[in-house]
Amino acid sequence: TFPTRRSSDLLNFPGCAAAESDLIKLERRIDSLLPEHDWFVLSGSTPAGVEDDYYARLIQRLNAAGKRVLLDSSGEPLRQGITATPWAIKPNIAELEELVGTALPDTASVIAAARGLLARGLGCVVVSMGGDGALFVTTDACLHAQPPQVEVKSTVGAGDAMVAGFIAGQLRGLSLADSARLATASALGALTQLGPRLPAAEVVESFMQQVTVRAANV
Repeated sequence: TFPTRRSSDLLNFPGCAAAESDLIKLERRIDSLLPEHDWFVLSGSTPAGVEDDYYARLIQRLNAAGKRVLLDSSGEPLRQGITATPWAIKPNIAELEELVGTALPDTASVIAAARGLLARGLGCVVVSMGGDGALFVTTDACLHAQPPQVEVKSTVGAGDAMVAGFIAGQLRGLSLADSARLATASALGALTQLGPRLPAAEVVESFMQQVTVRAANV
């Protein structure tokens, strides 16, 4: 008999292993996208059979082509990935603590850690903080996006939705503040849906109006 589980509980299992031929196909696919795309997202853990520096090598490849890369990973793939200076990363608090090797008990320490990463050549660090919203830190600004309270139906895909919303804002030429609003609203949209999907665009736009963005320089 299986124990009763809450809807928020997750079951995680190892993914499929990747063969060298799979990586070659992936790199060819990326190369085919280069002429028409300016942004690339590398996200998730690396599969079995893939070395921890693989994201770093992909970032170097994309940087050389003049593309902007957002890396959304954790552990050693994230640690090695940032050595190749992606334009942005999106860790959560736990992932950022693991990356910098110390506890981050308050907003000031999170901002200091993010700024330390910017000093290594990154252009933007987005730190998701669950119900406390997210920090969007660049060399010129530090913003805290605070979402309204909503009924959370599923956390699946919320981080990916935040990344997608942030990049959509950048592609639309929005300011950092409005990109932060769209990113946070997109995450809210995922939280209010069952499964990895977003509500209609007008719902996400309405969430944007409810997200508070303020300077968080400390």
